[in-house]
Amino acid sequence: MQKPSAYRLPFFQILVYNISMKKFCIILITILLICVSPRWGGLSAKAEGEISVEKRTEANLAVAVKFNDSDGFSSSLNKNLEATFNYDRVGVRDYFDEVSLGKLDLKTTYTGGEGVTLSNDEDYYKPKYKFDEVKKQYRVINQNGYDNRYFKEDGTVAAPTESGVKQSIERLVKEQLLLREVVSSVNADGLDLDMDGNGEVDILTLIVKTDYNKGGGWGHLFSNSSSWSDLLWPHMSFVIEDDLTALESSYYVPKDYNSEGKYDLSIPTINGLKVNEFVLITTSYLEESVITYGDVNLLNIGALCHELMHAIGLNDYYSYEQSTDPSVGEFDVMGDTNFLPQMPLSYNRLKMGWLEEGVNVVPIEYSGDYALSPVTSDDEVKAYKLVLNDYAQTGEYFMIEARSNGGVYDKLLSGSGLIIYRVNEGNGYIGPNGTRTKINYGNMYGANEIYVYRYGGKVMNTINFDLTVDKSLAILDGTVIKNAPNTEGKFYDKSTFGIREKSAYMPENADIYAYNPITYTSGKNSGILLTNISVDEDGRVSFHIEFDCDDLNAEFTARSGSYYDLTQNYVAWTAPARRGNVTVYGFLADGTAKYMNGGYAATKMPTVEQLENGAFSGELFSFTRPVSFLGSVLPKTDEAVSVFLVYDDLNGNKRVIFGGVIGAENPSFIDFLLGSPVWLALICVLGMLLVATIAVGVVVIVKKSKAEKLEQAQDCQDDESVNLEAEFGENYWEVDEVGESGDENHSDGE
Repeated sequence: MQKPSAYRLPFFQILVYNISMKKFCIILITILLICVSPRWGGLSAKAEGEISVEKRTEANLAVAVKFNDSDGFSSSLNKNLEATFNYDRVGVRDYFDEVSLGKLDLKTTYTGGEGVTLSNDEDYYKPKYKFDEVKKQYRVINQNGYDNRYFKEDGTVAAPTESGVKQSIERLVKEQLLLREVVSSVNADGLDLDMDGNGEVDILTLIVKTDYNKGGGWGHLFSNSSSWSDLLWPHMSFVIEDDLTALESSYYVPKDYNSEGKYDLSIPTINGLKVNEFVLITTSYLEESVITYGDVNLLNIGALCHELMHAIGLNDYYSYEQSTDPSVGEFDVMGDTNFLPQMPLSYNRLKMGWLEEGVNVVPIEYSGDYALSPVTSDDEVKAYKLVLNDYAQTGEYFMIEARSNGGVYDKLLSGSGLIIYRVNEGNGYIGPNGTRTKINYGNMYGANEIYVYRYGGKVMNTINFDLTVDKSLAILDGTVIKNAPNTEGKFYDKSTFGIREKSAYMPENADIYAYNPITYTSGKNSGILLTNISVDEDGRVSFHIEFDCDDLNAEFTARSGSYYDLTQNYVAWTAPARRGNVTVYGFLADGTAKYMNGGYAATKMPTVEQLENGAFSGELFSFTRPVSFLGSVLPKTDEAVSVFLVYDDLNGNKRVIFGGVIGAENPSFIDFLLGSPVWLALICVLGMLLVATIAVGVVVIVKKSKAEKLEQAQDCQDDESVNLEAEFGENYWEVDEVGESGDENHSDGE
C-alpha cells in the first residue's frame, strides 16, 4: 500500500492548518467582541452642566474683619453696612433684583459685631516696597509688609515694567492665610450658604476695617492708599490649595515657600461647605461714597456690586493692558464703576441669562425707523441686536440700547440718549497670554469683547487729568456740541453717527470729528448709519438706521458645534432673508441620529407638525430666535443631542433642517463602519476572505483528520478488526487528486 502524499496548500490555508481549532475560535470571538463593543464614545456621551434662566437665590455671607491693632466695628457702621446690603429701596439686593429682572435674589447675611480679629497687625498686609521711577530701584516703605517686588527667572530683582518678570507670590500667600484665619473663626451656625446645592459656599465677602486706601476710586493717587494690585485693594479672588509650584508660571516663588508644613493651605470650609472664591473690600473704600436715605447711610453700593458681580460670573470690562482705552467706560458696572451702580450693558445681562433673545433683545431686520425706551424702564424690549450679513466672516455684531440718567440706577451717567456698541464674543475668551481659554475675561486682555462707539474714538474715563474728554461723546441724543475742548472749533452733531459707504476705511489723516464710521475690529467700516436721533421727555429715543440688508444666503442651512469657551455648544444658520424666526429643538441623539460620512445624519426627519405638537419623542429643549441673529448658544444637557430647526419665513412657509449632533464623542465601532462606505466595503471584502478562510480551514482540518485515520488504519491493516474497504470505500488509498496513484486494478491483498 502506498502512503497518502502531503498536502500542497496556499499560504493562508497553511496558516489555518497550523492553528488549532481552539485558538482559532478564541481569535474569532475576540474579533466579534471588538466589532460589537458598545462604544468608542458614541451618542450616549454625557456633557456636564445645565443652563437655567429661572429665578435663583444666592447666599452671600458678609463677615466683618479687623486687624489686631485696630478698633472694632461700631454699631453705626454695622447698621450702615446691613442697610447697604439689604435696604429695600436702594442697595445691593435691590440692584441685583433690578438688573436680573427678578431672576436673582442675592440674600446677604452680615455678621456684624466687633468683627473677626486677625492675629497680625495692619502693616502685615501692606506692601513692603515702592518702586522709585526716577532712581529705578525699590525702597522700603513698610518693614513688616509683604514682598511686592518683581523678579527675573534667575531670581534677580527687576523693575515692574520689564518684560517677562513676575511679582513675588508673598502677597497671594498672605491673602490666602488671611482668608483661612477668618473662615476658622466665623460663626455661621444655622445658615444655609449653599443655595444651589453644589457643596460650596455661594459667596463669601470679607469687609476689612481700615483707613488704608482712603480716597476711594481715586486711591492710587495718594500716598496713604493702596494701589490697584495690593492685597487690600477691593477685589475678588479664588482659593488656592497646597502646592505653590503650580503657580510658578504666574508668580515668582522662592524655594523656601514650598517647604513642607510652612503654610496651611488646606481647603477652607464653613459648615462643611468648601470656600472656592471670596470678595475682599475695605471699610475706608466703602465709606468714601455715602448715599443717605432717611436715617441710614448706604456705603459705595457700586463698589460692592462690582465685586459681587465678579463672584456671580462677570469679569472686568476695562483693559488690564491698555489703561488709556477702557472701551466700555461708564456704561457698565464692570467698566468705570460709579458709587451708585449703573446698569450692565444689555449684552452682559443677556449673557447672564437675565434677558432673553427675541423677547428683551430683538432684531433690526431692515433699514428704517426705530425707537427704544431706557433700559431702566418697564418696557420689555431693552435693546436691539443687529447682525450683518458678513457675520460668518467677522464674528462681530452690534447692539443698540437707550440709557437715561433720570432713574435710580444709571443716575450718575453723564447724559441720556442712544449708545451703539460692537460685540465680538470670541475676544472675551482670550487670556493673559493671548491664547483662547475656557474662561471669559471680558475686555481684560487682547482685543475688546465689547466696544462702545463715541465721537472721535475718545476715551470714556472717569479720570482725565487734562479734562479734555467729554464722556458723553458716546451718548447720541440729537444735540450739537460746539467748540468742544481742544477740537479747534469743531462740533459734534449727536443726531447722526456712522458712514454709509460700507467699503470705507478710516483715512489716516481724517477729520475724526466729522468722520465717525462704525467699524469692525479690523478697521473696516460696517456701513451702518444712524440719523435723526432724538430723545423725548420720557427718555425714549427714536432714530433712523441704514445698513446693507442684502439677502443672507440662497437657502437655509444649519450646523452645530462648540462655542468659544469649548464648554457650551452653538448652532449657526444661514437664511435667504432677514425676516422670520427659527425654532431650535433638541432631542436625544440615540434613535434620532446615525453616524454617516464623518459626521451625523438624522435617522428620521420629523415633520413640522411632529415637532410643534410634541409627537416626536425625546425632546430635551426648544426655543425660538429671530432668523437674523444667525445663531444661538444651546442649553447644556446631560445627553448627546440631535438638533433640528424649523425655519418660519412668516409667509406661512416652514421647513425642517437637521443641524447636527452635540455632546457626542466618537461613534461606536459598528456605527463608524456602517456610516463609512469605504470602510464598509473594505470590511465586506475582508469578511468574505475571512469566511473563505474559515471554510478552507474546516475542509483542511476534516481532510487532515481523515488522512490521519487512514494512516492509522494502514498501520493496523493486519488487524482483522479493521475493515479498510468498509471504512474508506473500494479505492480507500486515493486521498485526493494530488496524491500518488497506483494501479487502478490494484486490490487489497495482491
